[in-house]
Amino acid sequence: MLNHQVEPARTLSRSGPLGFILTNRWGVRPIIAIALVWASDRLVKKMLGGLANPVQHSGTTDTLLLSPVLITEFCRLAGLILVFTLFSYIQKEPIGAWGYRDAKALKRLCWGLFFGFLFMSTLVLSLWGAHLLIFLPSAFSLVETLRLGTLWALMFLLVGIFEESQCRGYLQYVLTRNIGFWWTGALMALYFMYAHWTNQGENMIGLITVGAFSLVACYSLWLTGSLWWAIGFHAAWDWTQSYFYGAANSGVVFEGHFLAVQPAGSDFWNGRMAGPEGTPLMLLWLLLSAIAMYLYWGRRTKRPLATVTSI
Repeated sequence: MLNHQVEPARTLSRSGPLGFILTNRWGVRPIIAIALVWASDRLVKKMLGGLANPVQHSGTTDTLLLSPVLITEFCRLAGLILVFTLFSYIQKEPIGAWGYRDAKALKRLCWGLFFGFLFMSTLVLSLWGAHLLIFLPSAFSLVETLRLGTLWALMFLLVGIFEESQCRGYLQYVLTRNIGFWWTGALMALYFMYAHWTNQGENMIGLITVGAFSLVACYSLWLTGSLWWAIGFHAAWDWTQSYFYGAANSGVVFEGHFLAVQPAGSDFWNGRMAGPEGTPLMLLWLLLSAIAMYLYWGRRTKRPLATVTSI
């Protein structure tokens, strides 16, 4: 069993009014945590303005647009780390205790990357085999393809770290102590759906699959006590869908992709503007992923988060 459970409540600092507020079970600590996590992200987006989403499909191939996106994602992650650092200091609890401290972190990350690519590839190829997607030729040379692939990989790794940390990092742990792990997981899934709701081209099935993805990522945390597999899976999911196959990702088509696919046939089954995330087949793929996770981890390990105590 991984040795990185959340420390019992008695180890949390209660020195001074601020310490009491932030550590008292029925105080406002969870509310403050949610507010600060949300506010830090909104502040970064407001400060950077139009840099946040400069790669929506515009008919150009200006790959320099990747630079503002990388800056935006880096700043969003930096803001989240500042919030985590504050709560780590107040609670006298290391950030690593919130899903990051794992002796197998690199191994889990790499396996998550592998299965994320495999997951999305089998789905896209299944849609192609069912004549629901059409492949288009690549417009880039090999050198340019490798360069773009590396840049997009870095960007989506930042996205994976940020979104998994935001939804299943500190907030998952602090709310688990108050309302339980799976109620927290459901709440974070609803938040994750809301965060994707404003994406152009997103559809209802796409929102449902986003929520289901959040629960699957939460299940990996429940089984392993670690965020690293989910981070890798999330990053590879986005990279494979958006860059490698050039499909829409939650309603957004990114520039500078390797291949390109075009929806065909039934709009209900091909996901249309929402991309592969908008097809009902995605729910089946996610269910199979959860079953595979249980077969691999579920019967071999104890639940690392079963000892999280209420405050």
